[in-house]
Amino acid sequence: MDNTPDWQAFWQRDTVTIKSLSHWQGYWMAYDRHGKGHREMVENLCRDADEPLPKVIVEWGVGGGANAVHWPDVDLYFGVDLSIHSLLEAEQRYDNPAFRPVRLYHDTVLWHTLDADLFLSTQVFQHFPSQDYAADITRKALVTLRPGGVALIQTRVGDGQVT
Repeated sequence: MDNTPDWQAFWQRDTVTIKSLSHWQGYWMAYDRHGKGHREMVENLCRDADEPLPKVIVEWGVGGGANAVHWPDVDLYFGVDLSIHSLLEAEQRYDNPAFRPVRLYHDTVLWHTLDADLFLSTQVFQHFPSQDYAADITRKALVTLRPGGVALIQTRVGDGQVT
């Protein structure tokens, strides 16, 4: 059963719940805690992989830009999201000419041409409608990356723990 229309409708609402789940400024200490912590995770991942810090980032589920604002020093930042409200918030908060908003199901993207250094998706996969959809997004992550690129995919599991 395809529940994508219901899923899209949920994320298109401009409500306090959506703003909270999408880590907008003023909700859940998103910019100080959420984004800064994920930047540190990526720095550690790059150091452990002996890779430089990313200059081209694809963030799947950019939300209100909580991660993006901590990357002022990149060449390109593709913020992918379903919600136009979240993309506009991310664009306003990030305020960087490197930002490229990508609205799912509206923008055409040749994922294999992005040549990203980092695929980033934090606390997004648990909202996907199915395991097949998550597998499809994981395949897209792989084709966006240049050889040697890194991915950080973080999700919550049934008990609320972040993995």
